[in-house]
Amino acid sequence: MTVDGKTQRGTATGGNAAQHRLGAQLAADAIVITQIDVAAKTPATAATSRPPLPATPSG
Repeated sequence: MTVDGKTQRGTATGGNAAQHRLGAQLAADAIVITQIDVAAKTPATAATSRPPLPATPSG
């Protein structure tokens, strides 16, 4: 399992900073397990202590 954070393009507006998202995935299988929004760029180890968003079925 890998944990990675990304800044979402196009989410910064006016004086608001861009949205940051942290995700956990099974890299070998290309399966995303969960994603959470974080207030700012946060080290992965700090952000993973937050409860995950509910899982949503894909496609």
